[in-house]
Amino acid sequence: MNKKIVDNSEISFNHQTKTKDRLLGVDLFRAIAAYGVVLIHGLGRIERSELTINIVVSFFDMFSVPFFLTAAFFFSRNSLLSNDIKKFIVNRFERIMLPYFAWSCVYVLARFGGYLIGDRSSFEKLISDPMRLVFFGGASVQLYFLPMLFIGTLVALPLTRLIGKLNNNIILIILLFLLSFFNAETIAYTARSLILPEAIIIKDLVYISSSDHPLIYNIVRLILMNVRFIFKCLPYIAFSLLFQSKYFNDIFSKLINFLQKKRYEKIMPYLLFLFIIAPFILPILTNKIRISFIYYLSIPYLFFFYAIYISPIICQKKYLSFLINKLSYLSFGIYLSHALITQSFVPIAIKLYPNIINTRLSLGMSLIFALIIFLLSAALTYLLTLNKKLARVFLGL
Repeated sequence: MNKKIVDNSEISFNHQTKTKDRLLGVDLFRAIAAYGVVLIHGLGRIERSELTINIVVSFFDMFSVPFFLTAAFFFSRNSLLSNDIKKFIVNRFERIMLPYFAWSCVYVLARFGGYLIGDRSSFEKLISDPMRLVFFGGASVQLYFLPMLFIGTLVALPLTRLIGKLNNNIILIILLFLLSFFNAETIAYTARSLILPEAIIIKDLVYISSSDHPLIYNIVRLILMNVRFIFKCLPYIAFSLLFQSKYFNDIFSKLINFLQKKRYEKIMPYLLFLFIIAPFILPILTNKIRISFIYYLSIPYLFFFYAIYISPIICQKKYLSFLINKLSYLSFGIYLSHALITQSFVPIAIKLYPNIINTRLSLGMSLIFALIIFLLSAALTYLLTLNKKLARVFLGL
């Protein structure tokens, strides 16, 4: 009998279970995704080489946050079917939005500290837009993910339950998947492009000035940004429903079992390599710099499938399993805290190496600096986990 690929544990960013019960391949890529976010956001004023930006950063941009969304919705399906809906929503608010508001306060205080020592523009710009600060992660660039995940969860809740009442109708799930797949980026981009710093413009029909109609402007802005969040999450919600449907679960389980046969073990590293370079083949052939939105969906799906495949292999390696488990456990905190570490790290780097501000970091140096920030963020997160109250507020534990 084929072994099902669905893990029976509920896993979010920061959920930890016994190693034997986990898909450690997913844990591995969750930790890599957290490192990728650190690499994407870079070192502020310190510039990087074009190779780093065009290839490595572009890849992690397509992989990191999309992989977090893929894993989050995939492993929350059982909870979405919970009988106590109110308890589920409160639990999700505490685990997602409580850390969001806590870290927003931390980054506001950090900006205020910068204001006191002379960096006035950053803090003044932040407090001039309270809507962005409160609802869209304005305090630090990476925080937008949390309200987006929470809004996506609120949308996934009725969708998952409706699909369940319809006996997980595979045709309906496929239609939802295809619809969300082909429309998400277009609608999300449109919702984003409608909002300018000074107004909301919908073609030639509507012009809402932020100065003339501040209340209407902010209400419409809030609606449009949540529309953007919803349509960015829908493909990953649909993927979760599709991947865990009985029909596709059987197909994926058979494929996993087929690939786990010994005679295919040697080709899998090459398949992973193909997964990594795939996003760059089409742009090279078509001479396009920007990657199609399809890769923002296909890349995390491919790596998620690969993560399931390698999980049994990782479980056989005791120390590697322990390391991956811990890094995955800390990945939520790394994601949230790395910008704070970066703000502290960059001035020190400039002080020690003044010429660094006038040069472009090579790929190797960018990777090393990102690794240092990643490890320091992991250390800070670990310290937070030692105090239950702090872990609850800042990490949702």
